[in-house]
Amino acid sequence: MRVAVIGSGFAGVSTALQLLARGAEVALLDGSELRGRGIAYGRARPHHLLNVPADRMGLDPGDAGAFADWLGLSGGARGGFRPRAEYGRYLLDRLQAARREHGPALQVVDEDAHSLQRDDTGWRLHTNAGTTLQADAVVIAVGAPASSPARGATPAGVVADPWQPGALDGIAPDAEVLIVGTGLTMADLVLTLDSRNHRGRIVAISRRGLLPRPHPADGVVPQPLPEAAMTALEQGRLASAVRGFRRAVAAGAAPEALVDDLRGHTARAWRGWPLAVRQRFLRHLRPWWDTVRHRIPAQVAAELERLRARGRLEIAAARLEALSVDAGGVRATLRRRRSASAEARRFAAVLMATGLDGDVREAPLLAGLLSQGLAAADPTGLGLACTPEGQALDTNGRPVPGLFLVGALRRGECWESTAVAELRAQAAAVAALAAGNPADA
Repeated sequence: MRVAVIGSGFAGVSTALQLLARGAEVALLDGSELRGRGIAYGRARPHHLLNVPADRMGLDPGDAGAFADWLGLSGGARGGFRPRAEYGRYLLDRLQAARREHGPALQVVDEDAHSLQRDDTGWRLHTNAGTTLQADAVVIAVGAPASSPARGATPAGVVADPWQPGALDGIAPDAEVLIVGTGLTMADLVLTLDSRNHRGRIVAISRRGLLPRPHPADGVVPQPLPEAAMTALEQGRLASAVRGFRRAVAAGAAPEALVDDLRGHTARAWRGWPLAVRQRFLRHLRPWWDTVRHRIPAQVAAELERLRARGRLEIAAARLEALSVDAGGVRATLRRRRSASAEARRFAAVLMATGLDGDVREAPLLAGLLSQGLAAADPTGLGLACTPEGQALDTNGRPVPGLFLVGALRRGECWESTAVAELRAQAAAVAALAAGNPADA
């Protein structure tokens, strides 16, 4: 059994290793210089920390502490938040070790997959460099497309992808900067600017102006929602579930503890909701969920608060209505939450930090599958349609033989599909199916 894995960030590397452990031959495709690490860990700066303790970041679902072991950590240090670049080195080391162990069974192709086609023997892959590969099954583990600020060319002074090398180089130390988004990427960008001795004011906006919550210093013990609130959540009665959540917090429960316990129930509840309820959750509750579910280390939160206290960082509940460029810089039209009028402000640079909710039709590989009817966009707009096991669905809703998804492209089916704990479990289950061992899934 020969399986092609497209993408070599965490999801791709984890899937490749799981396939090799099941006796499959693997072709791992990735033409970027971030091979083996992905954007999240390959482009991280030294001051960017993991948002999960080291002893929960192992590649294998049966060995969550493997990363801490690889570092040689002991005692309380195992529960610390390590640099993301360090984690990238761990992933690359594991991939290189697999190449030594499995030899020709693992082929690392330094090219990007451009298109996929089914034939009588399985799948034919074409790369952007003109190479053609044959595989019995394909796993797409490329992550979700990034959000785009607008159609067409990006205006001068607007940084659509702040993770590109040199993306921040043109920003003067005293320049006023607008960041669109107030989540994890915003925190990274603020710390990066500060590390470059940036002194100018930074304004970060999102529709509700919510910041990620910090991890509690003494950790979190998951705590279940009250039974009535849990029942309401599973039935899609979101308003009742939120009221129950708030009552539990008022009675002394930590929001983080309640959300951490929900991780074991989230996928089942999400799958049971009709599309209208999923869309209502995304429209009204997602920002609050994200702030509690995707937290930042306490030291990062403290640094953001220090910059706010000094007047160098402003967090605003506002939306970006328009951008234009003139000799004075980028003119941004902002409308603050609950304001009847908009305001125009000028910035030297605008950094887009709005996350991974881009249109799958804008990624050539995915667009090709959609045009052939071999994939369908999930109706939530969160990726591609698939089964609970990760098998892609065609435009008629039928499972596509030998085509699987791991990672963020599955969010529309199970919602929680970006953290290491979920991704390594997906990788193991998909590897079992793709390698022809469904009993192990």
